[in-house]
Amino acid sequence: MRVITKLINYELIKIYTRNIKRFGFTPMGVFWNSKTSQYNRFKVIFKLLFRYSSLKKLEIADIGCGYGEFLKFLKENKSNYSYKGYDINPEIIKFCNKRFTDKLFEVSNFPQKKCDFCIISGTYNYAVVDDLGLWESYIIKNLVECFKMCNLGIIVNFQVSNFKKIKNNIFYSDINSMRSLLRKKFKNVEHFEDKLTSNDVYFIILR
Repeated sequence: MRVITKLINYELIKIYTRNIKRFGFTPMGVFWNSKTSQYNRFKVIFKLLFRYSSLKKLEIADIGCGYGEFLKFLKENKSNYSYKGYDINPEIIKFCNKRFTDKLFEVSNFPQKKCDFCIISGTYNYAVVDDLGLWESYIIKNLVECFKMCNLGIIVNFQVSNFKKIKNNIFYSDINSMRSLLRKKFKNVEHFEDKLTSNDVYFIILR
């Protein structure tokens, strides 16, 4: 699986770099539909972070951070947090560290230091393979590595459908199969839906 992970990461870096050159560091550049849908997901994740934690200050790791928009969202909401952003694409991380001068971003699939929560928003939506089992294995491997570094857990979202599929490179999960898949690796798995993002499902993986 290690070799396959490297190959998938290589393809993802290549495709995202090409797309950013075309559209810039924008929602479209990182395969988001719009800034509105992006921020609606942030609002749901923000709500879930504080639903599942009573800490006064949360240490957050943003996996697949893109161009750092979730950090901007946190700053605008004036929440009490410690933030680190991670992405596998060096060009994206270079941009983030110029955009935010406090050097909070690193190249990685998973946190390089302990955190309370990993948040993973849209990171696994764009599939570079058409094999469902392979893509799900890639997701689970990354989640396992992330979980090792989390004191509280992970919040991850997926596009949702009546049945799991990869269509036009977009991975769609169905709730029952993803919940079953996650529970094979993690003991405490919950899911959440919100009318603000009706095409998404959020899984919360807890200690």
